[in-house]
Amino acid sequence: MEDLLIISWINLLVSSNSTRMESVFQTACEILGLGMVTIFAILALVVLAGHLLIRIVNRSIQSDNNTSDDIPETHIVAIHAAVDVLTAGKGRIRSISSPSYPDKLHPHA
Repeated sequence: MEDLLIISWINLLVSSNSTRMESVFQTACEILGLGMVTIFAILALVVLAGHLLIRIVNRSIQSDNNTSDDIPETHIVAIHAAVDVLTAGKGRIRSISSPSYPDKLHPHA
């Protein structure tokens, strides 16, 4: 009788502990899933914001579509050849411009 009481008490402890562990494990998995979805959403927003910022900056920059006289013709030919080689003839050049820097950035220029 005493052995039966001890065995039933052990079974009660084991089954109670097992149910609690399953509940804790389930909660941990839910929190893990929620965290992963949250991180994915935040990173997706960062990527989309980066692309939007790039488009806004590219549209706001004033660029000349015609080549200016200060770029030598040999450089333009070399640029076209490099683009053709690197893109296997699929790339196109929208504009070529010589960089102009303010005197504050390059005082010796």
